[in-house]
Amino acid sequence: MSVLNVTVELYGVFRQCGERVTVEAPRCCSVADIKQRLSETLGEPYRNLVKNAVLATDTEILSATAILQDSVVLSILPPVCGG
Repeated sequence: MSVLNVTVELYGVFRQCGERVTVEAPRCCSVADIKQRLSETLGEPYRNLVKNAVLATDTEILSATAILQDSVVLSILPPVCGG
């Protein structure tokens, strides 16, 4: 089975973990799969934040069901509260 290397650029509160992380996943995995692997990589303190965040390319926000077929660079956009 072919493997994807997905680099995720970290923003907001995720920046505490560095500027980016790379996770491996099987080819044709979903964005939800990437979020699960990212959650495992970042650890327990970030699980709920990753769950409520979205992943995006340079041009679009991706749905959880979007399928990734090639290695790619994504950004994680944390949930935002206004006041």
